[in-house]
Amino acid sequence: MTTETLLQPLLVSLLYCGTRVAACRVDVRWEDRQPGADDVVTLMQAWWPQPFATDKADFLQRVAAAPALDFVQLGQQVASMPARAAAGGSCGAGSSGAVGEVKLYHSRLADTADWFKDLHARLQPLLIFTVDGANYIDVTDPKWEIVAAVMHAEDK
Repeated sequence: MTTETLLQPLLVSLLYCGTRVAACRVDVRWEDRQPGADDVVTLMQAWWPQPFATDKADFLQRVAAAPALDFVQLGQQVASMPARAAAGGSCGAGSSGAVGEVKLYHSRLADTADWFKDLHARLQPLLIFTVDGANYIDVTDPKWEIVAAVMHAEDK
């Protein structure tokens, strides 16, 4: 058995549209593919609960066709702060001149709308790929809670 890398260098990019649940794109690139190298996209599809786009035009079409998400429907608002305070006042969105408010919404995962469960299903593979020993979360388990920070810009 060899420890030689069969895809050199391997770059896997995951693109999500934060405002539309149906949009996820996987882009896999490499400079050199050795004989016997696995098909990375096929392996990733086994871990994804929903289909993803591999083509940029397909991804953009899915983004355009999907309804916008309404995070206000996520749950009960538990906190609110000016956007500058949420960004620490010196970096991130606050320093870019963003004006608005960041609101925190809380809900039990089992009680969230189907659109959020779909979004959650699309994001879960990120945990599997980056956290050693991670497992999928059962969306029907009442113990799991969600807290989402949503920025409400004054001009929107």
